[in-house]
Amino acid sequence: MPAAVLGDPAGTVRCVTTYRSGAGSTRCGTDTTLAAQQIATVPRTGSGSPLPTSTPWAVDHYNMCSAACGPGIRAHTRDLVVALAERHRPAALSLNEACYDDAVHLAGRLTTMSAGAGYSALDTAVGCPGAIKRFGNLVLVDAGLAPQAAWWRPFRTQAARAGEPCDHRRNECRGMVCVAAAPAGEPRGARVFCSAHLESPRRDPEVAEAQAREYVTRVGAHFAGNPSRVLAGDFNLDRPVTDDVLGPAGYRAAPAGTTFGARPPGADEIDRIYDDGPRRSSTTVTRYCDLQASDHCYITTAAPSRLAFA
Repeated sequence: MPAAVLGDPAGTVRCVTTYRSGAGSTRCGTDTTLAAQQIATVPRTGSGSPLPTSTPWAVDHYNMCSAACGPGIRAHTRDLVVALAERHRPAALSLNEACYDDAVHLAGRLTTMSAGAGYSALDTAVGCPGAIKRFGNLVLVDAGLAPQAAWWRPFRTQAARAGEPCDHRRNECRGMVCVAAAPAGEPRGARVFCSAHLESPRRDPEVAEAQAREYVTRVGAHFAGNPSRVLAGDFNLDRPVTDDVLGPAGYRAAPAGTTFGARPPGADEIDRIYDDGPRRSSTTVTRYCDLQASDHCYITTAAPSRLAFA
């Protein structure tokens, strides 16, 4: 397979994937460091060396496209998740379009991450490997954070539009999943990390916006006593729409630029990390785009010091 390069118009980070005799590697860096060949090489067979401490207020998010993009890229997609999560050491990792098999695989390789929670949107995803065909959202937390509560719900809006309860055996029932955790020295459940994958506007343009409103409302109600919440995910909406929905509730997200790699640069910033906490992680966002891993870009709010490439 030829190398795939997706440049970053914002001049932050891009990834290059090359394959030789079936063994692939991914190299990530800025345009400048790539030109100078001062880049990190992440072999498909290794997960890299974890950093000694976590970044308590940083979050990573990725739509893996595991079932839809097919087995030809799935191994590399998992490698990218492992390499970047262990490099950044975020407090939480949000994943969309993750198969049950992905969760099992990543649990064995992500040495920096601990327990989390998942939400199955569809129990019969034919594109998922293995005997269990569940497919949906996953939130993992750093191994240094003790998860204290997990919560997941389907979007009521989607079921209401269909006129009947969502049947996970027949249809993809979009929903949300959250994990409450806290770093050492912080109050119990000081941070709530959530992930959701909203309906595609191609199917019904009104449902995605309704789900965005439900996302912020239901998380706010369920975790009303928690001081800080993160709403990450593939929102499938133009940024002004979600800013208008989440902004009045105190949520902010730094711009990431294009995150849906199949579109031209500047279009479709649909993956975002919103934060309403007093110590917001979403001050800056860096993205990693590799079309041989997913049709979406991996984004992170990790501090710049965590993004340095040798």
